[in-house]
Amino acid sequence: MKTWRAILVCVILLRISSSCTRDKASADSCPGCPTTVSFKADILPIFQANCAIGGCHTPPTNAGGLNLDSTNAYATATDPGTGNVDTAYPKSSVLWLAVQQGGSTGMPLNAAPLPPCQVQEIYCWIEQGAHNN
Repeated sequence: MKTWRAILVCVILLRISSSCTRDKASADSCPGCPTTVSFKADILPIFQANCAIGGCHTPPTNAGGLNLDSTNAYATATDPGTGNVDTAYPKSSVLWLAVQQGGSTGMPLNAAPLPPCQVQEIYCWIEQGAHNN
């Protein structure tokens, strides 16, 4: 009986450690921040594919007061006073925290988390001043 428990514990620990290694490897495979992250070319397509979909961040729901359709995305994402984007403290930005968490508590809600390189790209955009370029 004790042997069975020891084997089970080893299998669980092995799966946990391999999972952590795989996650770290995928995040490490992202290139560093490019010199300039373009809102229109880099960030908006991420919003369009993952956030500006029916029932989420589009009219009439505008979940969290955030409308990420193509005509409103920049204005609502960077709306002063919302905390969505904080260029002085990027890691405090609500937008980055939400996509960094992903899954059942972050964004996209109850969906596959954004790929690590897209999360990094959003962070880089905020860090670079969240310009509308």
